[in-house]
Amino acid sequence: MAEDQKSPKKSRELGLWKLQIRILLGASWPNAITLILLSLRFSSDTYFLGQIGFLHQAAWATGYVMLLMFLSFGMGTLFAVNSLVAKTNGRRWFPASGCYTWQGIWFSVICGSGVLLMYFATPFLMSLFGHDNELRTLEIIYIRIALVSTIFQLVAWAVLHFFIAIHRSFLPMLVAALALVTHVLCNYSLTLGNFGFSQMGIEGAAWSLVISSIVMAFSALLLFTIPKSFRKYHSRLAIPRWSNFKTVVKEGHPIGWRQTIDEFVWNVVLIWIIGQFGPVHLAAAAVLISILDIFILAFDSVGTTSVPLIAKAIGTNKIAKADRWRFSALLVTITYALIAGLGFYIFKEPIIHMFAKDPEQIRLCLALAFIIPIFLLIYATYSTYDHALCATEDNRWPSTVSLICSIVILGGGGVILVLFFFQTNSYGAWTLLLTNVFIVALLFAIRWSRGHWRSKPVPQD
Repeated sequence: MAEDQKSPKKSRELGLWKLQIRILLGASWPNAITLILLSLRFSSDTYFLGQIGFLHQAAWATGYVMLLMFLSFGMGTLFAVNSLVAKTNGRRWFPASGCYTWQGIWFSVICGSGVLLMYFATPFLMSLFGHDNELRTLEIIYIRIALVSTIFQLVAWAVLHFFIAIHRSFLPMLVAALALVTHVLCNYSLTLGNFGFSQMGIEGAAWSLVISSIVMAFSALLLFTIPKSFRKYHSRLAIPRWSNFKTVVKEGHPIGWRQTIDEFVWNVVLIWIIGQFGPVHLAAAAVLISILDIFILAFDSVGTTSVPLIAKAIGTNKIAKADRWRFSALLVTITYALIAGLGFYIFKEPIIHMFAKDPEQIRLCLALAFIIPIFLLIYATYSTYDHALCATEDNRWPSTVSLICSIVILGGGGVILVLFFFQTNSYGAWTLLLTNVFIVALLFAIRWSRGHWRSKPVPQD
């Protein structure tokens, strides 16, 4: 009799798990596809530059991470547009939703213009990596041209956050697909020298980014301002409003600073360490980073989807439900990491041969291929708990811990590696990265399990 009573209870629990996983997958896959399509732009750079030579790929690796660091504050701050539009749209304050979107656009113009000033500091910044003159020259060429794209990338993301917040996720996918097609065509024409153009190498890759970003920004703006269905949002009322502008910056800048710090200590420091071992190691890093970026964006999409679900459960004091959402997100990301990691490792040779042509670079990529499945598993855990803590409004502690661990492990460990264990080459650098992410993920998991949020619900707006 007791077993009969337990059976319906287990069935209900299993049904609840399945429902939560379906909700997570259903809500996250459009954003995941959008992010992957945009990431493929940079992967196409790696592919086309690989047809020319590993030196161009090595220069791209440094230029790429520096560009992401310059963009990270603006990109992080613009997450506030998503949350503000979602709140006002939910309350049917449609003009306010459009107003916050336009303030995000104005912020993008200002922030992007500020980033453009880094044009003059580029030679000095690139010299800090300690690369030889030929490689440094290529790095400067790429980053100086690519900086032009920053305003357009930020403007596009301000609008894309609006579409995502009002649940029109197919529009960001359309914009991302258009940007990818434009980028690939430009790369094929300019980078390799087809359709009557001369071969421009890394300069062509940089101009491809600028052109595709312009297409991305203007297509997003057209989709925002032209359709009659968006008129209720006053989507053509491009008026700066200081109070709303301040709200966007106030709510978004903590995320912006955190993303800047993470980008610096995770990517820039890693590239600095790897660069000490020569351009072939940098070129191998370009291939591995391109592959990793495609995979890990799906984790972040699931994590972003889980934030409001966890926050709502905590806000209504449903602690067990909040933890189920966290566990469902972890289950989805771990499953994806296993499938993606195993799939990559099985087909690593054709994948790596597609991106790399130099024999030494190919050998190095194949030797380091085991890093990707391991990193994906660790990052799945990191991303899940990072977003879960974000849902509790516990942002300062994770940021501080991530910064301290990265400085000690990647920064301090990198210096020790270069000075005393140089013979380990970039194997040691990638090991440091895995160690850093593992320890941070473990600390985040402990923080969640012992968090004060269990007895102090997060207030809901």
